[in-house]
Amino acid sequence: MLGLGTFFGLLLALLIGTLRRPAVAFAAVLCLYGLKQWGQDTSPFLVEHRTIANWSAAVLVAIALLRPQGRDGQHTTAISSMPWVLGIALYAYAFITLAWSPDWKLAIAQWASQAPYVIVVAVVAPLLLNNAQDVRRICDWTVMIGTALCGLALFFGHWGARGLLVSGDLSAAETDPLAIAGLGGTICVAAMLAFPGAPWRKKLLYALAVPVGLAVILRSGSRGQLVATALALLVGWPLVSARRSLSTWVALAAVALVLNLLGTWLFQQLGVDSYRWTGSQSQEDITGRLAMASALLQHAIAHPASLVFGLSNSSSFFYMGIYPHIAPLEVLAEEGLIGATIYLCMVASTLQSILRIKASNSERADSSARYPLAVLTALLVFEFVLSLKQGQLLSSTYVIAYAAMLGRMAAWQPAASSHLSMAESVTPVQPFPNLMR
Repeated sequence: MLGLGTFFGLLLALLIGTLRRPAVAFAAVLCLYGLKQWGQDTSPFLVEHRTIANWSAAVLVAIALLRPQGRDGQHTTAISSMPWVLGIALYAYAFITLAWSPDWKLAIAQWASQAPYVIVVAVVAPLLLNNAQDVRRICDWTVMIGTALCGLALFFGHWGARGLLVSGDLSAAETDPLAIAGLGGTICVAAMLAFPGAPWRKKLLYALAVPVGLAVILRSGSRGQLVATALALLVGWPLVSARRSLSTWVALAAVALVLNLLGTWLFQQLGVDSYRWTGSQSQEDITGRLAMASALLQHAIAHPASLVFGLSNSSSFFYMGIYPHIAPLEVLAEEGLIGATIYLCMVASTLQSILRIKASNSERADSSARYPLAVLTALLVFEFVLSLKQGQLLSSTYVIAYAAMLGRMAAWQPAASSHLSMAESVTPVQPFPNLMR
């Protein structure tokens, strides 16, 4: 009953939050895999009906989109942003490539399993972001619900070698450890970057979220999530800090030291398999992934047509029986130079959006005002790093989502800046003053 009660209790909390603030539905999207795995670990009912979490998140997003928007002074009513458009274009072209798939049925099966996530996470969910306050709400709710899920998994979950066990499965099948670790990394990044400017009550939540998130990453043996979390914080911390001074870097070094000590202590307490964390094992895994990507690229460059138009999305399963785990190289091989160009344009557009937002907020010293850019950029870095070690295009939905959200944020800046400059520069002038006497 603990599993069912907490599962539906957390969904109810997300529903109430969504009805009050529509952007909260994006937190349900970010916590989706944690909800699914906690439910499957603790309830046979949720094992038999494992799509309940998926449908619940989709319904919450739909409710949020149907709710009236615009009560909190949005900066724009624009639906699209350039990274969002390019992300959709990339998925659209990937679907077109199925026309020359070497195994059409296998490719369609991949799309049937991943398309709902593409639509909900990458295409629809970014539209929930309408102002800077929404970023704070999304992250606060993600930290709150995500910390609860990770804490439940740590203290009440049934763990196998790395992942949570599927309830009632006689073969002791495990859920994907990388998914629950991804949630742990997300709450760590969001909590750490929110900590400096938060009121003390929220700091208590953030202080709890960081060790819980780190513990889940270590317990699941997810090296990539740990590295991605560190790199995301390395990018996000200077962005959220008011000044790029020596004190900023000293604070960053101090935070890194504290996290290192905390991680070492958790590593010992959790009894983690140390072999996975050795340099030789990591190097072997990296070499294997690069070899798979290289083999797929060899198939692509064998013919000029496949180099330009691609081998076809999901064709790696036909050629190698598995995806190559490095999403950008997979795009180059399966979508060819056309798909790779769209991908690079999306990356360039996202970087341009980040620079535009940063320039617009350069004079603002308040860390709470800088937090939206810092946390979205850091989470984008987090997911992008993961796409380099466990990613494929169809599963890189969070990368597209964060890029689209940054594009929407950038769309606010010109409107706000131009409005401000117009208000300051235009002063009433009487034409022909002599005639007015």
